[in-house]
Amino acid sequence: MTGQSILILGFHYPPTQGSSGLLRTLAFSRDLTELGWQVTVLTSALVGQESQDSKNQQLIPDGVKVIRTYALDSASAFSIRGRYPDLFEWPDRYISWAISATISGYVHIKRHATDIIFSTYPIASAHLAAYWLAKSTRKPWIADFRDPMLMKDHPDTKLRRRAHKWVEQRTIKQCTKAVVTNDNAKQHYIGKYPEKNPLDFHVIENGYDEALFDNALDGQHHESLSVSANQIKILHSGTMYPNHRDPRYLFEALKKIAPKLSDTGKSLEVVLRATGYDEYYASLIAQYGLGEHVKLAEPVGYVESLKEMLNSDLLLLIQGESCNDQIPAKLYEYLRSGRPILALTHPDGATARKLKGIEGAYVVDNDSDASIVSRLFEIFNTLENTDGHLVSRNDAQLGRWSRRRGSSELDAILRQIQ
Repeated sequence: MTGQSILILGFHYPPTQGSSGLLRTLAFSRDLTELGWQVTVLTSALVGQESQDSKNQQLIPDGVKVIRTYALDSASAFSIRGRYPDLFEWPDRYISWAISATISGYVHIKRHATDIIFSTYPIASAHLAAYWLAKSTRKPWIADFRDPMLMKDHPDTKLRRRAHKWVEQRTIKQCTKAVVTNDNAKQHYIGKYPEKNPLDFHVIENGYDEALFDNALDGQHHESLSVSANQIKILHSGTMYPNHRDPRYLFEALKKIAPKLSDTGKSLEVVLRATGYDEYYASLIAQYGLGEHVKLAEPVGYVESLKEMLNSDLLLLIQGESCNDQIPAKLYEYLRSGRPILALTHPDGATARKLKGIEGAYVVDNDSDASIVSRLFEIFNTLENTDGHLVSRNDAQLGRWSRRRGSSELDAILRQIQ
């Protein structure tokens, strides 16, 4: 390579919040800068972002140039009585950003002799803009798939499925290298696109950010954190897609557990933080009569969300069988927190495999409230016997799960490209 400059296309970037996936983009931009790269992030104008927190602005690393381009959310800008033309969501609701990002990206590449293009999905418009830029400038392109673009129930309309398929096919064909977040996803893409050299697919796992955990601890020793003796707090942090993270068996289990806990003098609180679908889950909570125990909570900043993880008794993860090739990004933060984890997921999925053999991690197939009840009481007994102390996870494991390690792996891939 003749230089060390990279243009990163990511629709979500601070001060946006609510998408744990953007922390991957944030870490790449910070760590690559420290590794000697000139990094420019091409993202959407703030008017296009659904949720923001001004405190997140300080997370943007020194030395990273940020270009924000025009973006409209078709669902709100063109909607009449909740409906809008399908054309305005090809390949997603942010097609306007794909167009503006392509124009701004082309000008930037020509003016600054950018060496490599990097784009990250979700959203599909990021790969679409990168595809146009790679075709027009003939620059090497790394396409990052935080999730597979096509799954059993996603996208949920025929037009969007066709659009995602079109973008995915051209992305795989055009990109120099494709990056995914776990081995299941890698094998999925190698099998789906046999014409692509298998060596062009790379795994860079998601991870946790130690700097953010340092901020969350705010000078406290990790071991000094404690939880309430009289209340068991269970936390699900982040989006709960109704098609892929169905809590109904969990709710059935909670209906049976709450009275039994009350008899022992303990109360139960389940916090669903930033589900993204609060209206739907509010009706479900009411349907199961769990309003006293299950609370919906608004999004908070990244550091605040980590503090909440650190001060919860049990961290909850729900992952449907349709997502067997995915590992939620928040799982790595859960692991770093040192709190017990209950994963309601298919035993053959990537998430279950990741948790196999890890102390304090409990996997239950999300298809039986009886199984969930049994496992929850097992966890509660463990908490009682250990006074709610942190789970011991060894430093070697934690090191493998750091975002900084992932950035080093990306740096090595970038330096292979001539």
